[in-house]
Amino acid sequence: MTAVGTGEVSDARLLLLRHATARDARPGEQDADRPLTLGGVEQARAVGAWIARQHILPTLVLCSPARRTRETLAGLDLPSSVPVAFPPALYNAHDDALARELAAREDVMGPVLLIGHNPSIHSFALGLALRSADALAAEAAVRAYPPATLAVFSIPGDWSDIERSKAQLLAVF
Repeated sequence: MTAVGTGEVSDARLLLLRHATARDARPGEQDADRPLTLGGVEQARAVGAWIARQHILPTLVLCSPARRTRETLAGLDLPSSVPVAFPPALYNAHDDALARELAAREDVMGPVLLIGHNPSIHSFALGLALRSADALAAEAAVRAYPPATLAVFSIPGDWSDIERSKAQLLAVF
């Protein structure tokens, strides 16, 4: 885990998670149907344990409908009371689609967990990091985004302003 931000956090938190390691597609298999490897299942459990230790309970999960993202979500072992949405736009999305999904949730208070795919999840995290107060440290922390990488940002204001927000990168796991 890399801690980047300092100071008190009173803003909303955004957790950006790339799905855990999935196996390669088999002949005739759709990309969206690829499951996690056994190692990927363990990665998801480790991320879930870290989230629990940080006492960050999402008030909403936005998850790509692909099998590997759903299995990553299952491995996190979040309480069943946490609302989950599977917007089709999160699969094969560009980072602007991720921002639109968040902006549409302007009434949501509290932490939001977004589970998606590269390159969009990495591009979105990098864009937020580059707008942070300590952009160099933040950019270095999210330079690579391998499977099961989780970046936690503090977002000032509401979700409707996510594309222009001065996010603060708090941690990378």
